[in-house]
Amino acid sequence: MRPGISEFSFGYAFTEEILNTYRSSFVGAPYFPSLYKEGKPGGGFDLRLNKRIGFPIFIQFKLSHNIIRSSTLEDSKLKLIQVPFFRIHLMSLNVSKQHEMLLQLDDCNNKVFYVAHNFLHNQN
Repeated sequence: MRPGISEFSFGYAFTEEILNTYRSSFVGAPYFPSLYKEGKPGGGFDLRLNKRIGFPIFIQFKLSHNIIRSSTLEDSKLKLIQVPFFRIHLMSLNVSKQHEMLLQLDDCNNKVFYVAHNFLHNQN
């Protein structure tokens, strides 16, 4: 089932929620790089939050798809997970170096996360 929400809308709602809940943990404004900067070395993320104490947090937003059929590879053949579940898509390395850039950012000083929603969005 398609998400029914844009990555931008989800990212905005997530950022608003995290800052309202943990406002005292962060300093400065959240940083959203341009698409150009996101694709350059040191990028790969959608959001950087600077913590008051410690290292920055880098977040890459992903839309999740609600999988409800048991004919999926994960369920029917590999027996890794049972339906229903949520799946996110990562681009292959020959299309995008995003995952590789995130791994480089995750150097034991920075905290790097993929963030996806786990709710069903009513499209009506």
